[in-house]
Amino acid sequence: MTAPATLPPDSTPAAIDVDRLRAVTITWEDGHVSRFDLPALRLACPCAGCMAEWSAGREPRLAAPLSIVDVRLAGAWGMTPTWVDGHDTGIYSWAYLRAGCECADCAAADCTAVDCPAGD
Repeated sequence: MTAPATLPPDSTPAAIDVDRLRAVTITWEDGHVSRFDLPALRLACPCAGCMAEWSAGREPRLAAPLSIVDVRLAGAWGMTPTWVDGHDTGIYSWAYLRAGCECADCAAADCTAVDCPAGD
């Protein structure tokens, strides 16, 4: 068995700030900062149930008001938020989150987790 590969610096969080009512902000090891507003983060849930909703042409329902109750790390791979409505099956990988960054730099670059500009 070989040692697990490490994530590249652009997909490794240095700090995670959870504002339970507004957003999750991740500062990556390369200095880039990604902010995810809660509604967008919840709608981007990668769990099988949410994917099935989207595949059926339905948008997953959001609790009102939307908030995060808890966030657990999924090993070194990502995070799993628990939402106010009890939904807690989405594992958001670091690479998924970095690729989903919608900051001005990333939007302008139309970047992916591999080529996103760092900290501009």
